[in-house]
Amino acid sequence: MVKSIVTVIVSLLVLIGGAIYEQIYVANAFDRLSERVEIMQEKELDGTATVSDAKAVQDFWIKEKEKMHAFVSHNDIKELDLWLSEGVAFTKNGKFDEAFTKYAVVADLCKSIPKGYLIRFENVF
Repeated sequence: MVKSIVTVIVSLLVLIGGAIYEQIYVANAFDRLSERVEIMQEKELDGTATVSDAKAVQDFWIKEKEKMHAFVSHNDIKELDLWLSEGVAFTKNGKFDEAFTKYAVVADLCKSIPKGYLIRFENVF
């Protein structure tokens, strides 16, 4: 009887610890991406953005998403891939206004995607 209770408590603590780790990890990963995207937005506004700047943001996301597949929906990841690729393409073509709008969407996604994974009433039920 005591072993069963201890096992249930330990399992519950492991589950809660894993959920807390996941939430912190996802939020931090999107915060780091958001910081890089904000810098890109500033460079796009100034007209000083280069393809290497845009590729650096995209490469950061590619490395980050390898781990994010365990926590985040593949559709959300694919959507970010699409917007970042478009931002790189517009930067490469010197269309800084269009690139700025793509990075604005990425910045918004960086705020909204993690909210969908929080343990909140509307996400659980």
